[in-house]
Amino acid sequence: MLNKDIISAAIILIISGIFWSEGSGLSEMGGFFPRIIIIVLALFSGIQLIQSLIKKNIEPAFAGVEAKRLIPMIIGVIAYVGAIILIGFALASLLFLAVFFKLLDNTKKVSPVKSVVIASLITAVFYGVFNYAFLVPLPVGIVFGG
Repeated sequence: MLNKDIISAAIILIISGIFWSEGSGLSEMGGFFPRIIIIVLALFSGIQLIQSLIKKNIEPAFAGVEAKRLIPMIIGVIAYVGAIILIGFALASLLFLAVFFKLLDNTKKVSPVKSVVIASLITAVFYGVFNYAFLVPLPVGIVFGG
């Protein structure tokens, strides 16, 4: 019987295969990082698939999914993509992370200030890595002249 682990592993393996074939036209240096990510993704998905076939978990495919938490996340991710276009990566990421850290906090122990501080640190690290280490310019947004 199919369970959520088998389904997710199979989907990710298929996506990895599609990305691998689409990335074949990239230059050697331009395709290095994407190929590494695809290999790691496919490797872990293969391990997950093998484990789920061996252990034979009978849990239904979408058991335990909380629609009241999933639907706001889907809407939030769509809004995040739109926000990146409008206000850029840094500000959109900061807002998205801060809001969702607070919304997904089951313990109610995370203060809004702590959410903003953690979101700021994560955004700064990602911005620094991509902008300065990988030399990949991130979107600045239409509002800020991007």
